[in-house]
Amino acid sequence: MTSMTFRTSGPLQVATAAPHGSRTRRALTTFAVVVGAAMIAWSAWVHYYLWSHFNYKEIHLLGVAFIMQAIAGFVVALALLVFRRLILVGIGAIYCAASAGALILSATRGFLGIHDNFQTPYAGLAFTTEVIGFVVLVGAGLAMLRR
Repeated sequence: MTSMTFRTSGPLQVATAAPHGSRTRRALTTFAVVVGAAMIAWSAWVHYYLWSHFNYKEIHLLGVAFIMQAIAGFVVALALLVFRRLILVGIGAIYCAASAGALILSATRGFLGIHDNFQTPYAGLAFTTEVIGFVVLVGAGLAMLRR
């Protein structure tokens, strides 16, 4: 009886890449992924907290966006911690960039029926966690791409 092994190649192999290289490089990449996941979870918590305690759930469209962002953030953060794959690192970086971008849009032009500013409760905290998350996840992703 022969055993079968399936090998991936091309884009699928890149997307499913895990931290690799020297022990130090793997440890630093894993640390960056963990920090990125923590920043995403923190941002998700802020959105959930605003939704549940500051009545953002009552604002048409924005309430739904905040709870969906919280749920998605917790799911992405958990997936990053469990699987640590390049595709998830990319999704996490996009989550951070989109969240920070939505806050900037809301503070400057208005977004989904609300015009906030950076003095709004937890806006600075959310923005900071999202920027840090984006930076460390992009760094982790680049390290995972480097052979």
